Amino acid sequence: EKAFCFIIYQPGQVHSPDRADFCPRPVARRQQPNAAKRPTGLNEKRGRKGAYLQIIRIFVGNKVVPRKHAPASPTNTPHVLLHITQQFTFNMENTVEKPYVIGLDMGGTNSVFGIVDQRGTIKAQTVISTTAYPDFKDYVKASVEALKPCIDLVGGIQNIRGMGVGAPNANFYTGNIENAANLVWQGCVEVAASFEEALGIPVRVTNDANAAAVGEMTYGVARGMKHFIMITLGTGVGSGIVIDGKVVYGSDGFAGELGHFVIDHTPAGRPCGCGRKGCLECYCSATGVAR
Repeated sequence: EKAFCFIIYQPGQVHSPDRADFCPRPVARRQQPNAAKRPTGLNEKRGRKGAYLQIIRIFVGNKVVPRKHAPASPTNTPHVLLHITQQFTFNMENTVEKPYVIGLDMGGTNSVFGIVDQRGTIKAQTVISTTAYPDFKDYVKASVEALKPCIDLVGGIQNIRGMGVGAPNANFYTGNIENAANLVWQGCVEVAASFEEALGIPVRVTNDANAAAVGEMTYGVARGMKHFIMITLGTGVGSGIVIDGKVVYGSDGFAGELGHFVIDHTPAGRPCGCGRKGCLECYCSATGVAR
């Protein structure tokens, strides 16, 4: 509200928004005869009250105030501005997007949490061991405990819009991790539902390499690219494929798993956590190289 009032009130004047008798003077800018012309702003084109009317029309068009409160002439502008200030404050409290989101990079060894703003700036981060919690419920509890100081740092959970999770074998459609080869939990793990219940915010889950691809396309080296492949190297080998600016998920959510392409068809092929032998990640992942 203060920022809005500062914009519409004349500089140097001090007025309370709840004063119905506030009546700003129209201000006209004098143009020097020999002054170089420069781009004119809204106020210079139409005068102060004309600018007010333009602002009001914008708010009416975006349903910040009802159309019946829009002035027909500059005469009743101050009273309408008073109503806009109050109505605008009410609408902002109910419609402004929450400024932060939680990101979770769930790896086979460690899980890294970060709270970021809309520009991708990391405001707080923490890490826990993935392998230390054979029971996924214990993992969720440990995650929430680790996140509490980070959440407090950004003003509480009321400032968190949601949570995004990138994890191996995560299914974007179901919100679950399904039969991950490099995680301690077997079978189907309900990641989204578990964190939503624990934190009380919306949670979305996708494959970790797909999440990395979206991150690079939005904030990183792939900005402006519409067709590329993202390769992640860690406990396994992940891949996210982007075509025409969209991540390829496939019919079942598991398209583009390059890490499990078999490159060694001989009997001596290395056994993979997926149950086959000779998969790419057995040789090219961090653990495969160390092996």
